[in-house]
Amino acid sequence: KTCSPGAIGARGGRAVIDQRRCTGCGACLGACPVDAIRLPGGTKEEIDVCLRELLSPGGAPATPRIVAFTCARAIEALPPPYLELPLPCVALVTPWAILRALSLGAAGVAVITGNSPCRDRHDPEGLEREIRASGKILEALGVEAHRIVVLDAPAPPGLSEFEALLGRMSRVPWQGEGGVPPPLGLGSLVAR
Repeated sequence: KTCSPGAIGARGGRAVIDQRRCTGCGACLGACPVDAIRLPGGTKEEIDVCLRELLSPGGAPATPRIVAFTCARAIEALPPPYLELPLPCVALVTPWAILRALSLGAAGVAVITGNSPCRDRHDPEGLEREIRASGKILEALGVEAHRIVVLDAPAPPGLSEFEALLGRMSRVPWQGEGGVPPPLGLGSLVAR
């Protein structure tokens, strides 16, 4: 159901992908309950490595540090303090990815949908559901849900307004013990 182009069907009791209809948006990755689908650059492990590099103590000193999930085909670079993490498609942004960025020290997360020539490949409604779910998890954990924003274009005033909003909040919602980030699993993030 999450596949907008209808590229996933059933054959012989198994899910099958029609490569001719698949756009490579990756929306199916987060929806697959058994992690049976792989997209280069879109696995949790790959996203985790990129987030750790972006948010490492030796990384960019910008304050507040804001992770910006963008399409890998993005047209223009983002200004500091935005730390850009290009994905095969923004449809890969899940509550796990958002919570992971925050757990590693990001003050906020921006999902930029409008700076790519393939902007219509992802499912905007599905992305909004993921963002709402992420906000509800944050609120349940006592963290401001508006640390997450979806921007249709990477141009001011949206970027500067979000940066200013985050500047008025506490620096980082979570910190691992001894400066060590929490483990990879979503359960461990929720447990905190």
